[in-house]
Amino acid sequence: MNSKIKSMLKFLLPGGLLLILGLTLWFLIREKNSGKTVKFEEKAEKEMTIYLMTDEENLVVGEKFKLFVYIEGEGAVVDGVEFILNYDPQTIRWEKIEEGNFFSLYPQKTISESNGQVRVIALQNPGETKSLTKEMVVVLSGEGLKKGETSFDFDLSKTHAAGYGGQELLRQTKPLTIKID
Repeated sequence: MNSKIKSMLKFLLPGGLLLILGLTLWFLIREKNSGKTVKFEEKAEKEMTIYLMTDEENLVVGEKFKLFVYIEGEGAVVDGVEFILNYDPQTIRWEKIEEGNFFSLYPQKTISESNGQVRVIALQNPGETKSLTKEMVVVLSGEGLKKGETSFDFDLSKTHAAGYGGQELLRQTKPLTIKID
C-alpha cells in the first residue's frame, strides 16, 4: 500500500466512525424526544396470565353452566387481549358471550361451532391506561351435550395480551377440563 492511501485511511477511518456514532446518537435522542416510541425503561415484562374458571366442574347432560375467561397481571397496563379458545362442539354448545367490565371495546366476539372455537378481541378505549390485577374478559354461557370429559384450551399462536405500545405481555395460559355425567 502506498503512503498516500495509508495517510487517507488514518484520516478517514476515525472521522467515519465519529460520524456514524454522532448520527446514531442524534437519531436516538430525536426518537426519544418525539414521543412516538416507548422509552427503554418502559419495556414490559411478560406478566399476564389468561385462565378459565367455571361455576360447575361436574355437569349433568343438558345442564347449563358458565365459563369465565380471566386475565391476571401484577398491576400492568394492558391495551387489549385477543384469544381463540378451542372446545369440542360435540360435547358443549355455547349460547352467548357476555362482556366483562374492564375492557371498553369488543370488536370481535364469535362462536364457531364448525371449528370448535370461540374468538374474542377486547380493547381499552384509545388513550386509556388502566392497570389491572385480575379482571374478567368475558363469560360464556353454555350447555353440556354428552357424557365424558371435555377440555378448553387456548390457541397459543392466536392468544395475546398487549400493553405499553403493543408489547406482548402474555406469560401463560391455563386450560380447563370439566366432566359431564
